Amino acid sequence: MVEDKAILKRKMEELQRMEPKNVSFSGDAIKFEFDGTVIENKVTTVRHELWAESYSRKVPEVYVDDDLSKRFVLPISLHGSIEKYLGERYGLSGNAEGHEITETIERNFAMKHLGFTEDDWSEYSKEVERIHRDEFDYMKRHIRKFLKWERKKGSLPKEVRYV
Repeated sequence: MVEDKAILKRKMEELQRMEPKNVSFSGDAIKFEFDGTVIENKVTTVRHELWAESYSRKVPEVYVDDDLSKRFVLPISLHGSIEKYLGERYGLSGNAEGHEITETIERNFAMKHLGFTEDDWSEYSKEVERIHRDEFDYMKRHIRKFLKWERKKGSLPKEVRYV
């Protein structure tokens, strides 16, 4: 974990310029070298993944939403794997600086090694955003149902409002 902010900023700039090397992807696993480290994760397709992709903090595994087009599974698996590594190695948040670095690396990789065009990247970004929006709506509907059920049971204080 990098404590000094100036050192962290320089490291973040350095990381953003790095490329994953020797990428191997089988659909259910991804392996590559990044930042002098071999990164290997299981890739699991799941229903209702809020961010379209996430990762386990306990085991080497990334989760990908089942609504994502097959051609986008490799870049999003790479994204999740690098974001997981940056959090574990440097303490970078997947919701802030870690995500920003990872998205740049992912985009550069997709353009250079997967033949993505600007239109492909735009389509990919829109699909990830649509999945996020759909899954968030799904979650809100289920929370409302749960709150109604808890209120009927009498176990929910009246002060709690519906989402």
